[in-house]
Amino acid sequence: STDLIVGAYAYQAISQDFDAFVSGQFQAAVAHKLDTPGEDYRPGNLASLSFGLRDEARPDFVPQVQVNITHKSHDQGALADTADTAGTVAYLSPGLSATLVKGWQAYGFVQLPVYSRLDGYQLFPHWTASLGISTAF
Repeated sequence: STDLIVGAYAYQAISQDFDAFVSGQFQAAVAHKLDTPGEDYRPGNLASLSFGLRDEARPDFVPQVQVNITHKSHDQGALADTADTAGTVAYLSPGLSATLVKGWQAYGFVQLPVYSRLDGYQLFPHWTASLGISTAF
């Protein structure tokens, strides 16, 4: 499918050592094509919202906490499992980022579910983890 993805991010210092952020994103399939008649499928729309706080007292080691909320609407079409594809989940996500060398940072987060309302029968993790390295150029 060809998707439209729109997002926004805002950041605000709330004291000398702390800042807050919020980001949101919306994704919708706007065009899709399958080769055989009757085999239509369109993924459901996806909306996400994240917000949190960062402790910037030590810029080379930044602990933070986020709340991540995601809502997905039902998939559509003859090939879609419409009963088991929608829902809303929320996670509490503590994490940190650390400077490795100038211009390079490592980050890690653990997502702990605090709310879920899923339609039908869906797999749902007890926790997830994300690790990565980033650079700016």
